[in-house]
Amino acid sequence: MPSQRDFYKSKPHQYISWIIGHEGKGSLISYLRKKMWSLDITSGNSESDFEHNSMYALWKLNLILSYEGHQHLEEVLDAIFSYINLLKQEGPQKRIYDEIYKIEENKFRFADEEDPADYVEDLCESMHFYPSHDYITGNELYFEYNPEAIQKCLDYLVPEKANIMIFNEEFDCLELDKVEPWFKTKYTDIEIPSEWIERWKFIKPLPDFHLPLENTFLTSDFSLIPISADVPKYPIKLHNDHISEIWYRPDPKFRLPECYMNFHFVSSLGLQSPKNTALIEMYCNVLKLLLVEELYPAIAAGFDYNISDSEKGITIKMNGFNEKLPLLLMTIAKYMVNYSTLVTKDLFEIVKVQQLKTYYNTFIKPGKLVRYY
Repeated sequence: MPSQRDFYKSKPHQYISWIIGHEGKGSLISYLRKKMWSLDITSGNSESDFEHNSMYALWKLNLILSYEGHQHLEEVLDAIFSYINLLKQEGPQKRIYDEIYKIEENKFRFADEEDPADYVEDLCESMHFYPSHDYITGNELYFEYNPEAIQKCLDYLVPEKANIMIFNEEFDCLELDKVEPWFKTKYTDIEIPSEWIERWKFIKPLPDFHLPLENTFLTSDFSLIPISADVPKYPIKLHNDHISEIWYRPDPKFRLPECYMNFHFVSSLGLQSPKNTALIEMYCNVLKLLLVEELYPAIAAGFDYNISDSEKGITIKMNGFNEKLPLLLMTIAKYMVNYSTLVTKDLFEIVKVQQLKTYYNTFIKPGKLVRYY
């Protein structure tokens, strides 16, 4: 599509990327995950010179497909253009734009300090693209809603202009009749079947698809919790019984409306056998996949969480704005309580395959192998 540099105040291409890359309910990736065809999605461009400059802008959609996804490639592509046609049918949405505007404003307002060298480099680049009063904010904030610019970007997302690249190590090398000159990688290129293009032009949105719902994790209360003058140097124990301890310390230095919660579920099971260690990691990976759709709005709104296995059990860490962090905690707790009713055999198998690939990639490296053994 044409360069979007002049539309930095409305960022229409980023608005589209935000919706297509959304991972909540009714999204493209939600549908593909339920089919067990894809695990992850990225959308948009990196704003680099190659992908976005004064001459053109490339819009990319990357999907990590499962084995089943490669077997249903045509249906995956149908789903992509079906979702794009949903955006065209619904048109630009001010509610969604205002939500993105607020999220990015909050992130900018409470951003962590950057590395000075990287910050100077970013500022120098911004001086080439924005007027002086927007050097700092031009690449970060949304300034004005421009439905006409959004619609023009949507109009460029047509199948005739698509370039589809498929990477798969299981391709039959005999079918790859060309070799690229730098890494000698075999490849081939073919025309997209004309009947596919004609179908994608008019394909209707699937019943599973809808635009992102209102984000319940969007924060509006940034008030600070009062603290005493004599804050202890170390966390103090607030609660202690035969199964749990609770420790707490307020932050008297930065005074931000943010909270960090860390939970450690202690268990010796992982130390009893390699199988138990692998199963605990499986438990964490399956739980994270179950939570992706439900908690994507939290991630979009600036919250963060991590669930991982450790030598002594399972660790859950989360942080974000005070007002909505309890909602994040209760959502994770709900899925842990209902875990056994949510896990399916198909989900278990797809996570197992990914975990085996991770183990293989780890242990083929001599340094990793020596450290673990």
